[in-house]
Amino acid sequence: MAPGRLQQQARDHRIQALEANLVLRYGPLLTTQEVAEVLRYRSPQAVLKARTRGNLPVPMTRLPSRRGWFMSSHGLAKFLASVELLPGTAHSGSQGLSVIAQAGHAGPPAPAKASQIPLRTRT
Repeated sequence: MAPGRLQQQARDHRIQALEANLVLRYGPLLTTQEVAEVLRYRSPQAVLKARTRGNLPVPMTRLPSRRGWFMSSHGLAKFLASVELLPGTAHSGSQGLSVIAQAGHAGPPAPAKASQIPLRTRT
């Protein structure tokens, strides 16, 4: 089999794996908040600003009768795979991005229990 064909198969396999992880964690469409988390933007507002300026690497869309903007898991997976497979990138190879690789992660950390919060004492 030709080397180019093997590389294409490896890339396709990586896209499928990334998409499966994204769909498992977020579903087929990601909200602006979720896009900010995966692409490491500081806030959902930063994602919207990048979209407005044309600097977002994957297109976002609006849905009828829904507020906000959404991004497809497939489109995001294709972008992440292209970034990971670039020579010299920190995530090249099979490591993947830690954000979506954490299969057991169910969202933000739980709030601290009242017993874990230090009490203020008057001095």
